[in-house]
Amino acid sequence: MISSASLFHFTKTFDALRSIVQERGFRPHYARENLEMFGLPKCLGVPMVSFCDMPLSQAEKHSKVYGCYALGLHKDWGKKKNISPIHYIYPDSICAKVIVEIYKALPEKATLHQCHCLKFNPQTALFFYAKPYDGLSSKTEREVTFYDEREWRYVPFADNTIGNQSIPSEVQPMLAEDDYAKPEVLAEKTNMLHKHYKLTFHGNDIKYIIVSKEEEIPWIVDEVYKMPQCSEIDKKKLITRIISMEQIQEDF
Repeated sequence: MISSASLFHFTKTFDALRSIVQERGFRPHYARENLEMFGLPKCLGVPMVSFCDMPLSQAEKHSKVYGCYALGLHKDWGKKKNISPIHYIYPDSICAKVIVEIYKALPEKATLHQCHCLKFNPQTALFFYAKPYDGLSSKTEREVTFYDEREWRYVPFADNTIGNQSIPSEVQPMLAEDDYAKPEVLAEKTNMLHKHYKLTFHGNDIKYIIVSKEEEIPWIVDEVYKMPQCSEIDKKKLITRIISMEQIQEDF
């Protein structure tokens, strides 16, 4: 099996996992994507929450890059939230050439002229769900095959915009390299994302809670019992779904 019935979101710290559990939701962030093959600027900040579609037997390799803490949620939950698998494309492929032509044909109103970033609308949506087949990882600074990550992506304003709802004026759909490189600007734009968008879930949407070490399981049990608006029955079920990366490495 190379896919899973779950979507996993990995993170690097216990505190980050605890925050997701306590808030019953994910906060989107701008992630750097290289979309040069389509004629866009080299490094862009695309707002997203990323998940991977892979069985637990493959989680160890993924955790070495993205962290040993994770939440696994039902894939049906992801589909209801319009989380979609992304398109992996290599340079000079037919798909890449078609997308380049789409970019060339975009009207001027599709671009923020001061930074050459794309606005989000039905004509530009594809660019927010595209990624090179392989390339230099911003996490490890090494050449990797991104296709192996089997990414599914939540773009916070996508479903509302396709449904003709406007994006708040203070939310920037895409960040230029210069803005992404300035910590104060990145923080300001990210805070605006958090103000308007959060990807929420219920306790019964969770299939797995993964911590790094066995000794951390009692800590996350305490956090589960603090979850707001979650029934006692659901909390008891969630405790049975806690597993450690140590267990996964030994048994899967």
